[in-house]
Amino acid sequence: MRTIVLAATSIFALALGMVPANAVLQISWDFGGTTGQCVDQTACDLNLAVGTLQLADQVINGIEVNGSIQTSTKSATLDILNTSSLSVINTTGSDIQVTVTVGDNNFIGPVTQFATAGSGVWQNAVGSNITLNWYNDPANAQGADTAGDTPGSLIDTFTSSAIFAADSFSHNGSGAVSDGALFSMTEQATGTLTAGATLLNRGQTEIKSSVAVPEPGSLAMLGSALLGLGLLGRRRRG
Repeated sequence: MRTIVLAATSIFALALGMVPANAVLQISWDFGGTTGQCVDQTACDLNLAVGTLQLADQVINGIEVNGSIQTSTKSATLDILNTSSLSVINTTGSDIQVTVTVGDNNFIGPVTQFATAGSGVWQNAVGSNITLNWYNDPANAQGADTAGDTPGSLIDTFTSSAIFAADSFSHNGSGAVSDGALFSMTEQATGTLTAGATLLNRGQTEIKSSVAVPEPGSLAMLGSALLGLGLLGRRRRG
């Protein structure tokens, strides 16, 4: 009887649109016109844990991808979407346009604040570029059905171009959002890898909470203020 009731409840919720039928961590890519996708808990996922999506090292249309791991964390206090790769290498003699998109929905709200970050290292990649995008959707649509599928609004973006043979980039962002009980997050990295270029330690994170996340500048100001109070206290005691 309990099973019947649970099944009926699930069907009713889906009918009302309360719980999307497709709520899962997934990654899609487009490497020079060669597209693909992997979904959490399917044959292409090397990690059996729910919410962790790990791809096998592989070469896709001349792009060698090693150590690719995506994670999704959902809780009433903190929601996180991560994507990373140890190395992405253009093994060909031509420039290749690359796009990787990771998405999940049914994150738990309500949330009012977001924090984003992204980084990477260029190796022998002069002329290469990458744009990191972070999306938020209070309508809770599933992202990354394709490499171009980014539902919701763009809440942060950052672009890096490799200038030196050994180069690097990093970015942090934060701001306000207004998401209700359920929402989705999507992250995207898109750009061009020049012939023989390597992108090391590419990573992106998107965090949502109901509490403001201090920015690096704010933390520095807070530290300076506390230091000043400490020095003032010493002078008075002296």
